[in-house]
Amino acid sequence: MQSGDVEYLCARDASFRPAESATPEASDVMPALAMLARVRARRSRARYRTFGAFFSAYLRAHANPKTASFHVIGAALGVLSFVALLSCGMVFFAVFAVVPAQLFAAIGHWFTGEHDDVSPHRPDWAIVANLGLLWLAVTGNLERAVRDATTEQRAAQT
Repeated sequence: MQSGDVEYLCARDASFRPAESATPEASDVMPALAMLARVRARRSRARYRTFGAFFSAYLRAHANPKTASFHVIGAALGVLSFVALLSCGMVFFAVFAVVPAQLFAAIGHWFTGEHDDVSPHRPDWAIVANLGLLWLAVTGNLERAVRDATTEQRAAQT
């Protein structure tokens, strides 16, 4: 637990009490861990209040052309899989069209050695941002968008 988490949890939930002994029982620890996970999820969701802010951070995190190309290939295969599954009448399997996108994204991050610290905060927005990355690549605006997002961040820091 981070500093201040126990105090926050105690103030938030009167039934939460930190374990007194050095070896707490599982029944004492599990509710506290569940509550801590909810608190951290709320804090991370608050990090990006708008999709625009999230998308700018997503573009900066995928500024490496190799990482972006893996994401674009995966997103394109995902869209093609989605269309193919729908056209074959396999509506219930269409949710699996996200697998190629996620697989290629993971391979791209592993291959380049870069860690994406943006997507875990809003996985729902990450899927849409990945499709936006594909759209920018197809229209030829990806480099300009990454450059604009990077310039925007530098301007905000000064």
